[in-house]
Amino acid sequence: MSDRARNFLIALMATALFILWRSQSLPERVASHFDFQGVADGFIARRALVVLLLALAMFGPSILFAVGTFALKLPDSLINLPNKEYWLAPERRAGSLAFFQRVLDRMTLSLLLLLVLLFEEVVRANRREPPRLDEAYFYVGLGAFLLFQAVEVIRLRRRFRKVR
Repeated sequence: MSDRARNFLIALMATALFILWRSQSLPERVASHFDFQGVADGFIARRALVVLLLALAMFGPSILFAVGTFALKLPDSLINLPNKEYWLAPERRAGSLAFFQRVLDRMTLSLLLLLVLLFEEVVRANRREPPRLDEAYFYVGLGAFLLFQAVEVIRLRRRFRKVR
């Protein structure tokens, strides 16, 4: 197993363990959906929420990881890059795709972190009476995630924008 795969599995397992651990403090009926003012307007059974979150945490990031893994094995005809002939020339192909893989790996880890932060806020919201989302925590976490994703997209665009 590669270091990359091992690190991904460790991050995935840590996320799953965190969700399982923190879910123990949730009530049986969990506020799981909130309006724009942070007021709970949807509820779900704790077990259903945990299953849903575990599925999301395992499935979404695994797809990104798989894309990064299989991108190295794709034929050039299935890869869409500006100046593709230059970036996928034999002497640059491995470096170009490794860069793409590292960007996807960072995006994957940031997605796992977002899921952890959002779940933690759901746990906190359910401790309040009545259940209420801390909008600042939620929006700061979501904003940081979106900003990080935008930076990674800009990195990709800059790297592959011009022929060097």
